[in-house]
Amino acid sequence: MWDRYIVLISTLAFCRPEDYWIEVFDEDKNCQSEEIMKKLEEENKFETHCSINYKIDPNEAIIDCKQDLAERLLHGCRDTRVTKGGDLIYCRSAEKTTCCFTHYKCDSMNSVSKNMFKNAENFLKNKKALLEDYRRRYGYKTCHAIKGYDATKCARDCRKLKNTPLAKECARRKGMLKCCIRRDKVNCDECRFCCTLPFCTFMSTHRDLTQLVESDVPGYKNKRFKDDASKLRGIDFIHSRNLFYQGSDTRCLKPWSHKNPHMWRHYWPDDFAYALSKRQLDGARSTEFDVRFFNFEDPVVFKKMTGKHYAKHFKETFGFDFVAKVGKHNAKKNIRTDVKCTKSCLMAEQSKFAKHCRKHKGFFKCCINTLDVSPYEWIRLKLKRSKLIRSARNICGTRGHETGTCQFCTATFLCTKYNRLTGTVWQSYKSKKFNPLGGVVIKNNTNFVRVPFKASFCDKQDYCQMKSEAMDISMFLNARYQQDMCRITSSAEDRKHVQDDLSEGLDECKKRQSNIRICPRKLLQDGNSPLARINAVLGRLRSERNKKQGRKIKPKTKKKGNKQT
Repeated sequence: MWDRYIVLISTLAFCRPEDYWIEVFDEDKNCQSEEIMKKLEEENKFETHCSINYKIDPNEAIIDCKQDLAERLLHGCRDTRVTKGGDLIYCRSAEKTTCCFTHYKCDSMNSVSKNMFKNAENFLKNKKALLEDYRRRYGYKTCHAIKGYDATKCARDCRKLKNTPLAKECARRKGMLKCCIRRDKVNCDECRFCCTLPFCTFMSTHRDLTQLVESDVPGYKNKRFKDDASKLRGIDFIHSRNLFYQGSDTRCLKPWSHKNPHMWRHYWPDDFAYALSKRQLDGARSTEFDVRFFNFEDPVVFKKMTGKHYAKHFKETFGFDFVAKVGKHNAKKNIRTDVKCTKSCLMAEQSKFAKHCRKHKGFFKCCINTLDVSPYEWIRLKLKRSKLIRSARNICGTRGHETGTCQFCTATFLCTKYNRLTGTVWQSYKSKKFNPLGGVVIKNNTNFVRVPFKASFCDKQDYCQMKSEAMDISMFLNARYQQDMCRITSSAEDRKHVQDDLSEGLDECKKRQSNIRICPRKLLQDGNSPLARINAVLGRLRSERNKKQGRKIKPKTKKKGNKQT
């Protein structure tokens, strides 16, 4: 449930999963941890925790290791964020480099929520000091506090790179020198900043495209850069494969792409990262600036996303197929808040999209979740009470444990298909128009695949349970048959509300031909309970749907032909 995930991923720009393992090749550390690598292989963790390359240059090999392991680390903490990258271990022998990460740590659900207001408060009290610490820790060249969306200061900084050590090293390697301008915020509209990240893309000795930053230059020494072996660097997020929701916006701006700096476009991350010439950079794809995209901190955006036309804005911004307000309810009470979206899924199972999916050997699915954006408002209210900002509005009406009108349920309809030639599973979404960045990354065979935000978190629609459970998103998206769906593992925010004796058996689940489990009456002890009433509503809707579909299907009759004489 996204209302749960609102407490999972910190918006703090200065405590992000952005820079772990700042290391270069060290002969003294080489192959010191072979036993740990063997143990990872024995525990079947080698594929998710390790990487192998055959770079001739040992420093290039370590750079490649870190970039590859960064994706694996992000995948390991895809539901929250990385708080500790752990240790980078490696073993190099005859040009083969094996590297792994160990002792990493993902954030907990509750620890992040406690920091949301504190992070914004600290930023507003001492912008200069915090930005300098952030720049040093993550290896950015410059960082500036900005007003609104104007990152011109950073764009001008990027013009001063011609005679730097990185520029000279890039020229020596016949690479392409570029500068990423990142624009982000720390939980509030007045907490915006930009940073610059100069880097070089070059062709390695093994004909692989590799990125190099200033700290990778041989003999690099700069006291303005804080060397911390437990951190990844900003360059490791150059492909923007992290979760944006309450996390870092790691996209790179395309400066001067619009006469209004507020409207500068964003480069498509892979095109920008891999561009090896000016011609390729000029041809790199870019996306228009959408002020609504993961920007609930902006009061104007917040009003749009929670106002009269909220469904239109959520659909246009994230590509959801259905969005509904949950409405006011007591968060302390054990009650489901996703029923409206389950109803939409129930009807979508007999839609043209679902029928077309099944006709072409696909598997129709429905991903539902809940999203609570009210914390963005109460942060502003608290900042105003602390006299750190001038204005704040109370749109949600949140009071105590009563959730206001800023909680939504969302539904996404998708068709899972299998490519027999490549052996890969892929998704076709009903709503095709959406920005695919900002969601989680999952493993598909040996590749990491982007998942759009609208399908990054999906709840199990088991209405024998009063509280929904979050499904393992990799297993959900890779499921090709109903039996695969039955084996998906799920987790609940609070297990005490999950009744194991009401769990669906494997054989019962295989027989079900729906995304939704409507609970049999015999399992519901209290026929007048809220859960029983919900199941009754879903049961009637299913009957009406099936009856309506039955009327549409006309029996086929043989045409009477003229008798030959």
